[in-house]
Amino acid sequence: MRWLQRGKGGDDPGYGWRGFSIVELAVISAVSALVLTAVTMTISQIERVPRQSIAETLLKNDMRSAFSIIREDVVRAQSFQTSTTPTYGHFRWLDVSTFPAQRNRVTYSWDEGSLFRAHYIDGVLQTTQPVATNVSGYADVSIGITSTANPSALSSSEKKLSLTMTLTTEGGTVAQVQETQTLEVNLRPEQIPATEYIYYYLHNNPTPPVGNTVSQVDLPMDTSAPTATTLYNYDTNRDSDPGRRLVLTADPLTTTNNDHQD
Repeated sequence: MRWLQRGKGGDDPGYGWRGFSIVELAVISAVSALVLTAVTMTISQIERVPRQSIAETLLKNDMRSAFSIIREDVVRAQSFQTSTTPTYGHFRWLDVSTFPAQRNRVTYSWDEGSLFRAHYIDGVLQTTQPVATNVSGYADVSIGITSTANPSALSSSEKKLSLTMTLTTEGGTVAQVQETQTLEVNLRPEQIPATEYIYYYLHNNPTPPVGNTVSQVDLPMDTSAPTATTLYNYDTNRDSDPGRRLVLTADPLTTTNNDHQD
């Protein structure tokens, strides 16, 4: 069988008819398929490279942002305590810029492919936020404390917090992209070991106070923060100033409530 194509001479017998055989058509089809495949692969590679580059950039930015947030917690913290799955550990510090002073705790944990940061004030949850995504498993993040000798202070040692994080994209039509970085931050010696703070407040009678009173003894003291917004005079029999005045004495066995309060 031949594929006939009329010659440019029309019906002129001097030109006749010409065509392609099935073998020739098969060869043409095969060559066309190879060319099309090559073009498709080239286009795919052209698309794939930018998408991988974008994925790598996103991972680096995610990593940089997470390390920045954690570094801020390290600077503020007065202690860090490691924990167990799914929690990595707790940063704690006391904020004395407020009254009463506030106990801050920041907890880092892993859940559903993200590293989360939870902030507590006086034991009450304030915020929960993801600080890094693409964390495939709990083991892809590790936070710990290491000790290194300080050559400038032979009697002490430096504490260092080490954070290693691995982020991995899901892949799909693009090959998986992975990024691993380690952050090491020096800690002050007083940050170890972790400390839980308990605050006790001295109250007047009655509590909460409703007005001025004379000086009293055996006042209650507990962990309940004062709620009164007005500072009354709690020793009207001694002076007219607000609050309770104590006078320093050299007598360690004094029993007068003019120089001590119990």
